[in-house]
Amino acid sequence: MKYPLALLLFFCAYSHGISVTQLHEPKEVPWLLLVASVLIVILSCALIYLYLVNRRLLRAKYKLHILWRHIPDVLLEVDSEGSICAINQAFNDDIPLESVVGCSCYDFLSKSDQALFRHHLQNALHTGQTEQYELHSKKYLKGGSYRQQIVPFYLEGEMRALVITSDVSDHKEAERILKQARHQAEENTKSKVQFISKMSHEVRTPLEAINNMVGLIEDVYQSDEMRQYSQPLKTSVKHLQRIMEDMKTLARTDSDAVRLEQTDTSLWNMLDDLEALYSTQALNKGLRLRMFVTADVPRVVNVDGFRLRQVMYNLLNN
Repeated sequence: MKYPLALLLFFCAYSHGISVTQLHEPKEVPWLLLVASVLIVILSCALIYLYLVNRRLLRAKYKLHILWRHIPDVLLEVDSEGSICAINQAFNDDIPLESVVGCSCYDFLSKSDQALFRHHLQNALHTGQTEQYELHSKKYLKGGSYRQQIVPFYLEGEMRALVITSDVSDHKEAERILKQARHQAEENTKSKVQFISKMSHEVRTPLEAINNMVGLIEDVYQSDEMRQYSQPLKTSVKHLQRIMEDMKTLARTDSDAVRLEQTDTSLWNMLDDLEALYSTQALNKGLRLRMFVTADVPRVVNVDGFRLRQVMYNLLNN
């Protein structure tokens, strides 16, 4: 360290017209040492900065090398003419890696893919945007589906491109499975709608017959007692018809959601119908069913009467 310092002191003394013999004078030495110290500090900081920058560059280069060697995709660096400048791995076991560098990409493509590659390469180099397309045929690649991306970049003033060849066989297989599952689900929905429509038609006919027969009985036996028994039956028939319509609607939309229709519903009439309908079932089980309504219960409520009736049916059936 003392020899560079001595040379630095000699240079500073010479540049200021001071002879070497005058360096031993006490008055001239302090400011020369100060200048030398400042220069040494600046030089040291510059060397440390260059060392850190170089270390970062080496780390980035090492990471890029690891990525280049171990990425599963085939990476090609090509020039504007399509000549291969670098390759990360062999795309075919029968072709050595060393023999590929310097060759043209067109030598490894079919005729249809040559025109496709030339078109997308020129577009990428001209626009500076990444081009992406799928290979029509695999001349030297292994069986499967492949997609290529052409990424343009500048290197030492020359326009080049990075060609990334990716195996998308698993992605294509997943798309095929999803498409097949979707088609199967649509077919199942279509079959379900057809079945429910047919069943609804078959059930509607006897329900209408029952409804007409109840009306005929009411016309023949015009009494309050007969209406008391026939009215719950007619209400139940309408309820079943509404259920069949809901089943058809849910089958068409393939959804579990139902739409509520709020209307003014007579709560007392509903309870009377339920009592008349379930009294016989209760007697068969040795029970007696009676409905009691307190004075504070309104006669008419604004609800979905059909859904409320369903809830009451389920409660009484249980």
